Amino acid sequence: MKIEMPCIVCPNSCNLEVEYEEVNGEKKIVEVSGNLCDRGITYATDEITHPMRMITTTIKITGSHIARLPVILSSEIPKEMIFDVVAEIKKVKVTTPVKAGDVLLENILGTGANLLSSRSLY
Repeated sequence: MKIEMPCIVCPNSCNLEVEYEEVNGEKKIVEVSGNLCDRGITYATDEITHPMRMITTTIKITGSHIARLPVILSSEIPKEMIFDVVAEIKKVKVTTPVKAGDVLLENILGTGANLLSSRSLY
């Protein structure tokens, strides 16, 4: 199979052409072209074989002048787990004080990613 995809790793924004084949349900990269740097090859390979995503969102907080606390994951998670992880994050409610970088939920659904506060609120 061949697909075209924009590379989002650097400012070059290369238009990548990725050829891959599927063997026993597993995708194998045959060729990546259109990249101006090696990072495009790595990005395309990862995006086709095991796409990962970072989640940033907000959760409810009490005791603050604002109702929502911005949060971020400590690391990327598999793309197919986004909706399940967001459902777990929605359950989290915190009360001030909270410092930026505080771990609010550890190892979400066994991903190894922690939910971190992105802002301090007192």
